[in-house]
Formats: sequence, structure tokens, C-alpha cells
Amino acid sequence: MTRMIRASERIVLPAVDLGGSKIAFAFFDADARRGIAREYPPTGVVKVEGRTDANRTLRRVAALIKKRTREVEKQGWRVLRLVGMGAPGLYGRDGRVDPRTVPNIPGLARKKPAKILESLLGKDWRVHINNDGVVQAVASADAFVRSPEYGTEWAALVERTGGKVVYFGPGTGFGAGKIRILEDKRVEPLPGSHAFFDIIIRHGKTAETLLGGKGIGKEAQDRERRNREQGKAVFSRFVDASEDLPGVADPSKEVPLDRISAKVLARAYLSGNRTAKSQAEGILKQAGKDLASLIIQLHKGKGRKKLLEWDAQDWASVKGTCVFLVAGLLLKPEGRQVILPAARRALAKAGYDGKILLVEIDRLSTMKNRETKIGLWGASLLVPAGEIMHRKWKESLVVGNRKIHRHIGQIVTRVFLEEARPALLAMDGTCGIDWKKRIPQLKKALEQQGIRVHLIDFSRCYKPPAEIERLLRPSMTAEKTFGRVVNGRLTDLLDEHRVAALQDKLVRHKKEQPRSPRAILCFGSGAACRPLRRTYDTVFYRDITREEFTRRSSKGLALPLGARKRQGVGKDQPAYLAGKRFHYVDFPVLDREKKTLLKRVDYYIDDNLAAQPKLLSLRTLDELVSQAARGPFQLKAFHDVGVWGGQWLKKIRNLPKEMVNCAWAYELMAYQMSIKLPVGDTFLEIPFPVMLDKQPDRIMGPRVNSRFKGIWPIRVNYDDCWKGDDMAIQIHPDAAYIKKTFREPLHQDESYYIMEATPDAYVHLGIKEGIDIREFQQLVRRAETDGTPFDHREFVNVFPARKGDLFLIPAGTVHASGKGCVVLELSSTTDRYTFHFYDYLRPDLNGELREIHSDHAFRMLRKYPHRDTGWVKKNLIQKPKCIRRGKGWAEYLLGGREDLVFEVHRFEFAATVRDDTRGVPHVLSLTEGGPVVIRPMASPERDFLLPFSETTVVPACTGPYTILNRGKKPCKVLKTLVNSSWIEDLPGTTANAPTKGL
Repeated sequence: MTRMIRASERIVLPAVDLGGSKIAFAFFDADARRGIAREYPPTGVVKVEGRTDANRTLRRVAALIKKRTREVEKQGWRVLRLVGMGAPGLYGRDGRVDPRTVPNIPGLARKKPAKILESLLGKDWRVHINNDGVVQAVASADAFVRSPEYGTEWAALVERTGGKVVYFGPGTGFGAGKIRILEDKRVEPLPGSHAFFDIIIRHGKTAETLLGGKGIGKEAQDRERRNREQGKAVFSRFVDASEDLPGVADPSKEVPLDRISAKVLARAYLSGNRTAKSQAEGILKQAGKDLASLIIQLHKGKGRKKLLEWDAQDWASVKGTCVFLVAGLLLKPEGRQVILPAARRALAKAGYDGKILLVEIDRLSTMKNRETKIGLWGASLLVPAGEIMHRKWKESLVVGNRKIHRHIGQIVTRVFLEEARPALLAMDGTCGIDWKKRIPQLKKALEQQGIRVHLIDFSRCYKPPAEIERLLRPSMTAEKTFGRVVNGRLTDLLDEHRVAALQDKLVRHKKEQPRSPRAILCFGSGAACRPLRRTYDTVFYRDITREEFTRRSSKGLALPLGARKRQGVGKDQPAYLAGKRFHYVDFPVLDREKKTLLKRVDYYIDDNLAAQPKLLSLRTLDELVSQAARGPFQLKAFHDVGVWGGQWLKKIRNLPKEMVNCAWAYELMAYQMSIKLPVGDTFLEIPFPVMLDKQPDRIMGPRVNSRFKGIWPIRVNYDDCWKGDDMAIQIHPDAAYIKKTFREPLHQDESYYIMEATPDAYVHLGIKEGIDIREFQQLVRRAETDGTPFDHREFVNVFPARKGDLFLIPAGTVHASGKGCVVLELSSTTDRYTFHFYDYLRPDLNGELREIHSDHAFRMLRKYPHRDTGWVKKNLIQKPKCIRRGKGWAEYLLGGREDLVFEVHRFEFAATVRDDTRGVPHVLSLTEGGPVVIRPMASPERDFLLPFSETTVVPACTGPYTILNRGKKPCKVLKTLVNSSWIEDLPGTTANAPTKGL
């Protein structure tokens, strides 16, 4: 049975540190900080003839994981079946252990320990293993990014150099690792080999030979040999006197050279003996110079290796690294006093002063209490945060009516068992929820679980329909399609006396002491309104997308707020009037309520699939949205037929044959569309405004969010007239007109990018010079009222359209796409306010003449009468301007004006091109070639595949990203973004300097 996350439930994951003799084990909290939830005493490995038996030890590890998982699950903890583990050996890209790196555990050679453990644990488990040095590197990098100094001193350097960090932790050997710092301070190992130990530094000697404990000891031994040849031993006297040296008459002279180690050298350096200290200091200084040499090789991304050769990708992965975290013997007194200062001096001498940062890990406050557990800590961090999130989401999603009903029953039963009273539940929701079907199903299911149910229909708390109608008269104007957005809230439509009476009733119910579980369920839009919200034990919110609402509305399943029954809506009213009521009243009122409510509800229910709704906690919803908002992401496209629709999109998108045509394909229309978020083997579909409301700064960036007050500013859709017909001659209002007339804070500027065109294709744009607007208006009204046709081309310009052309259409400009064109509209937000001048007296698909809006249209035309032939050619048909280029790529500014919300760029490239959002969202549309992959440089795991003709959003938070061509032909990608002139004076991240509007 699927279980939901409870607030009291601890979610953990196992971490294992496999050493030469011990197995360390702990559970870590499955959150960003990975705090230790429970640690266990070490367990011994299995040894045979002094060497670790790999097979038996791995079986012991699996047994420990299973046993301890059972123990904590009995206590109510939830253990994610994800294991992080550090172990000896070098792990290749396929997970195999290089045999040259595990001489003491020969049984690991060429094996895949992660796969072996997964087979021992079971199919639900996933194991992540890496070298113990890499594990320490991950833990150290995590402490580094979480230190107070990171944000104030080091973050900019890390971001500037691609998030690369290298860790050196020399001990007996030479532990090291290369780390990538991702967004939100997440860390992970860079892919490829982490074998730093055999990089050649000088005279054919490797990093381990010169910088590891054994290597430094060997240098001391060589120096002592020369001392003895000169008749004087220097380091021998510092061998620990407690060591058993049988048969040695004079330890200072006769100590075997192999007893002189790095520890002995350290004692010599720290002693008061001038000769010993001087010789030790010379060896340690040389180690510092060798360390600097190694750092320079890595920074350049070029060097030589002795045993395990790196390929070009491995060297590229460390190239440019400027931050090196140091630990191990480098933090010993002699390391701090000699090795590191010598390394810094050598770096400065080589020209790297101020360019290379050496960070001593143990001096970070975030390393406190981690030093002795660094292996376990790093092991827990090997498990990618994204995988943890997806596992949590998968196990937290309750799918299907049966499981949701059972889960609600558990909530009711828990309240009864813990508090001996009824459970007060609110089932709130948006427009279009079929309460008459959903609630009886739930009641029946709860009663089958032995729960008595009392239902309260919240629709009874609304004011009478006649009173609501009087309140809404200013919004529901006499016009057929247009109205005015209601300037109120849900509480304005409620009867405050009935709401107060309901609150008193709920409080009384809360004091009851039933003998068996009982639920008081208040349902309907507004059930969890502000006066009642705190009264309930648990609040649920059912939600659907606008697309699904349209589908249900066409079936008569959507009731306006306050409607008592279906007939009360106006059974004989045409569908457009019901749509008008929802757009101007119900949606604004409920969207305002939902924005607040979705910060406080307990559970969210995706109700789009009636047979398979999905329930999840608010915390899980927030995590899902937070992850998705880092992008890139794509909204669910919507295709629709129209009287002038064409056939190009049907072919390209492989649309159903029964569609007579495809007039529109909506790619990015924020407030009408949804996003599908993958969860395990299913998905959650939520309206895009939900995601936008929860993560506005991450998606839009602070400046765009501030400038447009949380309203997404860019729209993308297709108009397909290929093998179709002309669109209606039309005009869009400017922002001032929309605000004054319809009370909406929107802009409606457009542009036409020609995706495909027949040889005779054309567009209409602007009016002809010297026309009589009064005559034009008279002809339009005659056509509107009497059905008299006229030749619109006497008044409206016609321009030839070729593939790749861009036509700008600021609000107030007469325009239309002509037959033979496939237009990609790159526009500002709204698409509702399209005022028709002339539509060829065509009936719509229902047989009724299409609507003309001559009053609105001519008000706008008279406001912008100068947009005639000459002005259009000069201002709206712009030549592409190259703003930057490189080998095999170029970026062009296709069009932009300071009075347009947006500007349009085009990338043309053969293989790759790079860009940076710089705190402003980019909308990318693939118009030629492909497919392409969009790869955020800070999070390459977020690769997004964009096929031809489709559109994606690269959120403002992405920063630098790369577009990679995965096709055989050169690509063209359009980039639409907010015009920098609209946001350049607002505080925030630097705008795209080269892209200021013309």
C-alpha cells in the first residue's frame, strides 16, 4: 500500500564506508544537508589470509543494510532504497574496479560492486559506489559550499570557472577527487577517472611518489642514506623509541631505513635540532613545489600519467580549475608551516598569484564534527539529490480513487484514535470539478471502511444567484465576448452569515465524542476559504487544467460560482457566454484564492484524469515544482482546428487524421496551459500558473517578475494557413486600452516568424498610405451588419512572405497571416483581444458567421493611423543584425523595438552554441534542423531534447547553457526574451547587454 509522508515520519538513506578492516554504517536524513540520523559501531570486514574477502564482505554489507533497515522501519522511519558507499579502488564509467588499484582486495578486481550489492539487496535497491578518496572529496566540497565564507568570498570564483573543484587529501597514499558544484550548492563527482595519484610531476615521479605519506617517507629515507654515507645519521634518532628494534646497538645509526617515515620526518622538523629541521624543511618545501606543479597541470588541463592514462575528456574535466581543497597530511603542522606556503610561493612565481585558491578544509566551520565521519558523510552525498527526490515523489504519490479514498480513511481513523473526535475535512477545488460524482464516491468508500460521513455542500454558503448577478454586472458587459475582470475576492460572493453559521457548526462537531471513526466533509469551491481554513484538520485541493476545464465545460459539467444547480446557469445560454463568465469572474476569483491556499493546504489532487486522480502532499508538490522550475521545461502543447486552418502542423506533429485541419498549436500560453511532471512511471499534470506562483523568481528572474508583477510575459503559438485560407484582418489593443476597457494588466504585441511558405505566400501588415479611414470603417460596418463584401486590399498592405522572415506587429497595427504561410507567433502574453475588421463573411465551424469587433478595432486604428506602408517597411520589417559569432556559429538579432515587450534572436550553428540567461528567461524554438540538446552548464544532468518545431523554456536561474546539434544538418534556433529596455533599470542580474531593442 502506498504511504504518504507524515510530518512525524523521518526519511533516511543508508551510507556505508568500506575500509581496509572496518565497515562503517549510518543512516542520513534524505534532505539537502544530510544530517546523521543514526550511526552504528563499525563492523569488521571478512578476511582470508590477511586479505579482505570481497564476496563475503559485500554479503556482510548487504546483510547489515537489510537488518538495520528493518529495525528503523519498525520505529516509523522510512528508508529510501538508495545506498551511498565509499570503497577502495578506481571505478570506471561502467562501474568496474580497475585491478591495478586494489592489490589488497583482489576479489574486487574487474567486478561491479554496485551491481553485486543490488542483486543481494533486491530489485528495488539502487547502490552508488565510488573510491574512498572521491567520497572524502565530495564531503569536503559540501562543507566548502556550505561555509559562511562561500557566499561572500568564493562563490563567484567557482561559478566563473564552471563549478569545478579539486580535492587533495594525501595520507599514506594520495587521495584526491574532482568535484562539480551544482546549483543550490549541490555537489557531485565529475564523471571519468579520479586517478590523480599517478600524474607525473618531475623526473618521472608521480604525485603519490612525491606527495603521499609513503612518498615523502621515501624522500626522507633517500636523504638519510646520503647522511649515513657522509658518516652522520640525522633522521634515525627520531624513530619512535618504543618501537622494537632487536639487535640494534646504536638506534641513531643502525635503524633500518624503511623505519623512517613521513611521521619521523615531521618529528625531525618539529624538533629543536637545527640540522634535522633544516633537512626536513628542504624535503617539505620540495613537496610544496611539487604540489604547485600538479595544480598547474590540472589548471591547464594538460599533463602526463604513468599508469592509468586519462583521455581528453578527463583532462578537460579539470581544465580551468581554480579552487583546490586540501586535507590529510597537508593540514599537519609541518604541512601548514612548510608545504602549503611553499606551494603558494611557487604558484605566485609561476604567475598564478590570486588566481588559484587553496582552502584548508579543517578550518571551515562546517567541517566541525565531520572529520572522523567524512567517509560516511561523503558516501551519503554520492546519491544524487534528483534521484532521492524522484524516489520520494514516487513513493509519496497516491494514484487512483481507491487508494486516495483509503488514504483519506486513514487520516480520519488517526484523528479518532489520537483525539477521540470526528475528523474535519475540507475538499476545496477549482472550476470544473464534478462534485456531484466525486463526493458520493468518497462517502461510499469511507463508509465501507467503517467511517460515518456527514457531508456539507459549501455552495450553500454563496449569496443567492440573483444577488451575485447584480454584483457582477460591471464585469458581465453587454458585449458578446468581452467583459471586465472582476476586481474582488471570493469572500465578496459569500454570504457571511451562512459562513459564520457553518464555522459554528464545525466547531460543535469538533467537540463530539463518537464511538467510531467519523468524518465531517465540507466540499466545493471555497470550502477552505479564509474564515474556515484553520477550523479543519486536513484540507485537500482538487485541481484541473484549463484544457480539461474546456473539455468538461463543453459537456455541461462546469458550474459558475454560486450556481445552485445546472439549470441555474442558463441552460439555453450559448457556450461563449459561459466562457465569458468564467474568464472574467470565476477564474480570477478562484485563482487569487488558490494562490494563497496552495501555500497552506495539506494535500493537492490532480483531477485531470477522472478515472485516475493523483494525490500528494503539499511538501512533495513544492519539491516537484522546485526541481522542475530549474528547467529547461516544456509545456503540454495544445492543437485546435479553425475555419482557416492548414495541413502543415498535422503532418509535422502527426496529428489525428480525424482533425479536419490544424489552425493553432499553442506552445507557450502560460495561463491556458499545463506542465506534465514525471513521477516514477506516471506523471503529475498541473496548470503552469501553479508552478509560476510557487517559483516566480527562479523561472522569470527577479527583474522580470518585478516588472510584470508575476505575469509570464511571452507567448508562442503557431498559425497554420498552409493549404488553408487567410486569417481575419485584425488588430490588437495596447496595454493602456486592455487595462482601461477590460481591466487586465496585459500587453498584446506580436510578431510573425515564417516557418514555411509557398512561393506565393504573403502577410497583411499595416494600412496603405493615404487611405480614408472613414471609408474603410463604413465598408467594415456594412459587411458586419448587412453581409456586404468588399476588397480589403484597397486599405491593407500585402507583403510577400518567405521562410525565415520576421514581421514585427506592435499593438495597434493592422495585420493577418495569408494563405500559404505557417507562422510561428512570438508574442506577449494575452491572445484574447483580437479585434476583427473583416473575415470574408465566413461561417465558423458551427455554421455561424464569425464575430467582427469594428468599434474596438477602429478605436485602436485611429490611435495609430501612421502605421502605413512606408512606416511598416522602415520599422517592422528589419534586417537581421549579427551581434556575436564564433567558429561555426552566429547569433542574430532578428527584430526588436523599445515599445515591444519582447525581442527575437536566432542562433545559426553547425555543432554547438553557448549562451547565458543572465537572470532573464529564454524561450527557444527549433525552426530548422535538429533535434538539439539544451544542456545547462551548471547541471548537465538536466539535458533537454528539443525536436524540430517545438518550444522550451530555459528559466532565468539556468545561467550558462549549451545547445548541441544532434542532427546531420545545421540548425536554427529562435530565442525570444524580454526586451532589455523594459527591465534594464530594475535591480538584479545583468541583462543581455547586446540585445537591447532597436
